[in-house]
Amino acid sequence: MSKNFKAIVEELFDEAQKGEVLIKTKDTPWHFFVKFNTRIEHKNMAKQESDVPVLEIPDYASFLEKLEEYVNVAAKFYGDEKDYLEIVSNSECAKKLILDLFVNCSPEDFFRIENFIALKTNMLKESQLLMNSLGLNSKPLFSKYSLNKNNQTQGDLFLGTLNIANNNVSMFADFYKTFSGIEAPLIFLPYLKNETGEVFFLPGVLFGLNKNKQNNGQAFIGAVQNFSPNQDDRFSKNMDRFLRKVNSGLDMASIESNVSPKAVVSMTLFMEYINSLGINNVYANNFAPLRYASKENRANFLKSSSDNLQGDSIFEKIDADQFNITNKFMYLFARMKYHFPEIDLSYSDFGCYLNLNLETKNNDNIIYDISRITQQELQNNKQL
Repeated sequence: MSKNFKAIVEELFDEAQKGEVLIKTKDTPWHFFVKFNTRIEHKNMAKQESDVPVLEIPDYASFLEKLEEYVNVAAKFYGDEKDYLEIVSNSECAKKLILDLFVNCSPEDFFRIENFIALKTNMLKESQLLMNSLGLNSKPLFSKYSLNKNNQTQGDLFLGTLNIANNNVSMFADFYKTFSGIEAPLIFLPYLKNETGEVFFLPGVLFGLNKNKQNNGQAFIGAVQNFSPNQDDRFSKNMDRFLRKVNSGLDMASIESNVSPKAVVSMTLFMEYINSLGINNVYANNFAPLRYASKENRANFLKSSSDNLQGDSIFEKIDADQFNITNKFMYLFARMKYHFPEIDLSYSDFGCYLNLNLETKNNDNIIYDISRITQQELQNNKQL
């Protein structure tokens, strides 16, 4: 472990204790309003505040060793990020990679930080292997420009064809690496395409893979997010209307109804995909305290330095966003259990775990058609 790396970590700790981390770029530095304290080998490094997370580090040397390994792996995985964000040096890039790692910790991870670092290191390695196997190792990081297909589907995963009103609509999935500050390292981006080349994007599933001898493979889901702008062309409107049939037979007063039909379809396609890889263990976290608090800290900073923000509307939006993460995200997994009762679903304080069994016994909902068609197509691909 180099002295320079230790200095980078301790600079980050010092800034985080004050509540503002700076990452130097060729222009204006990036300001991250992240605040946490550290307890290294049972010694507090600053005055402890009751509402600030504390990073527990029982063995500092071991922590630094594992963290440096993570940064070495992450620097290669997120290779385009340094130039894209115009970060001035490898040291500043390492600092941002470490900050982003901590920002995605659950409350529990702060007490088992070495386990979390090891998990994320392996997740990046496995995610890179997946991208390599798909022939996408040199693909640029995901951005809004990724949503422009220009009628091209080369390299995208074909998931089968739906017959909708006597028209063939093909299902595809595209894969991208994300930026390091995103909840998971990869995006599974499904979309529908008609015979004339029109495209309708479904929400993307942010995910990472973690394989080892103990678990036979896990998938982590960080979020299910709609990245596309308003899709108001005729094809998109027709597809949106068709996918609402996913709600057929559902009690609209139940929590399972409180999710987007498009998100249900995306999750079904994703789960069929990872199942085809031999992965049936899935977990998801629903609360990252630093990510949530940083939004509030930034809002407080902007409110104190600007006359443009009126009232508490910005804080209401932050709370609404967190509600979607904490509750609606978990409702989506309950919805999957509703459609596929053989799934084993359990909840923890900060997320949920699923053991996938996508057996379908019901024929009165289009989600089963989508599931069966996708499953058959993926099985055919494996046999080729």
